[in-house]
Amino acid sequence: MSSKAKRTLSRLIPILLLAAGAAGTAWMVSSAGADGVWSLLSSLPASGLAAYAVWHLCVAWISGLCWRVLWRRSDAPSVGSPLFSLVWARMVRDAGGDVLPLSQAGGFVLGGRAAFLSGFPATFSAATTAADVALEAGAQILCCAIGAWLLFLASPGSIEPLPTFLVLAGASAAVGGFVAVQCNAVVLSRGIPKLGRFLGELAALEAGFKTLWRDASRWAPCLVLHLAGWFLLAGESWLGLRLLGRDVAFQDVVAMEGMVRAVRSAAFAVPAAVGVQEGATMALGLLVGLDPAAALALSLMKRARDVAFGVPSLLFWQAAEARALAKKDGGEVQEGPSGALSEEI
Repeated sequence: MSSKAKRTLSRLIPILLLAAGAAGTAWMVSSAGADGVWSLLSSLPASGLAAYAVWHLCVAWISGLCWRVLWRRSDAPSVGSPLFSLVWARMVRDAGGDVLPLSQAGGFVLGGRAAFLSGFPATFSAATTAADVALEAGAQILCCAIGAWLLFLASPGSIEPLPTFLVLAGASAAVGGFVAVQCNAVVLSRGIPKLGRFLGELAALEAGFKTLWRDASRWAPCLVLHLAGWFLLAGESWLGLRLLGRDVAFQDVVAMEGMVRAVRSAAFAVPAAVGVQEGATMALGLLVGLDPAAALALSLMKRARDVAFGVPSLLFWQAAEARALAKKDGGEVQEGPSGALSEEI
């Protein structure tokens, strides 16, 4: 297969997955009763939606704070408001994976780019992005383990302990492998010929990773905050169900949310996990006594939330890109974490 055909196929696959997910979502809504789903959504009170939006802003703030604790003031002395900038960059990262037809990895690149445009050094922006992703995944595994345990207590026959343990152990090994790759980027890159000309950049990136992982005062608080963020996200779903008129115990929502997020992460190739999130929410909702219409209504509430917060974040990112271009003489594009290296990879 020619390189051109491979590029065409790589661009076509996400579109096909997105279309399949959208068709699956439409089928699920129809099967659950479109009128019932719409009735639940249309009955949402304005005050409740405002509270839901404020809760999500708290989740976004915690996510940005997780990223912020990986930095020291000396790492980016020129940034006036590091926390605000990283909260916004994190919202861009999430929007890239939840709104644009990109994989989750595409969102990570956009988030690193947004941090760079805010004044953070390019290489360390990329390093902290990858480290933050690893720590968030580690916290997610912990949250999933807690959620699976709670689900087992609530409904002993709903999950099998051994397969669940093996999945969580495998996920933990994958995160550990990801961290090992970060700390050995130069050695591993020697096996990929086309990365040879980027050895200087990879060496700087590896140095950034080692700085982060050798300093527990950076990554340990980040891990704890991410775990708190996962529980706060479960609280957001609990609030959404209350607004939909469904009284589900918080521990059951923690179990459901943790497992849904795990399924979403596993389906990283599907843009915005369209169809995957809806199917997982409906299936796991049944285990905690949630009817299909309410489960789908909750998932669609999340979609609306992603668009409501994601589109403005992306527009501000585009405005920042335009300002960066305007500052360059001759229209030369400013390089950052989404520059030549990421394009080559």
